[in-house]
Amino acid sequence: MRGSLAKVHLRTDGSHGIPAGTLAIAPTLKYLERAFDAAKYGELAQRPYLEITTAGDVVSIHMQSAPYKLRGADWADARADVERIAIDTLAEQFPALKASIRDVRTITPQDLERDYALTEGDLSHGQLILDQMFFMRPLPGWSNHTTPVDGLFLCGNGMHGGAGISGAPGRNAALALLKAKR
Repeated sequence: MRGSLAKVHLRTDGSHGIPAGTLAIAPTLKYLERAFDAAKYGELAQRPYLEITTAGDVVSIHMQSAPYKLRGADWADARADVERIAIDTLAEQFPALKASIRDVRTITPQDLERDYALTEGDLSHGQLILDQMFFMRPLPGWSNHTTPVDGLFLCGNGMHGGAGISGAPGRNAALALLKAKR
């Protein structure tokens, strides 16, 4: 699985300056490569890939460069580092953020595994690497939600169109089932 995700949820006074909706901090491919390299080698990326969702006074930071297995550290100690890195990275673009923070809640890959039964904290049910993208997810020929087993349809984050928790894979599997019944 090689989970590599942490979440930092901020409750602010609302003056953070971040527009409502979702944005990403991923300025270049080189930036992304360095962030993923750090995670690949068991380190926290000092310049991580972040997806940020903002609604009113709540800012949720999805830090995609937080490996499940840390080299030379454990998550009890690294939690504070994740918070610092995520907030500092976001504050570079939105300087009012730090002064607006009232509460912080961080969810590490180990928390995701323990509390939500996500192996290694992997929200995608399998790494989104080349052999697990698009029509090859979960296996070549199975990306349409059908399988070689009659009547067995697959849905979930491990299916094409499923990374992230959106409900789309379940809808797509239901449509594939209805189409097969016709």
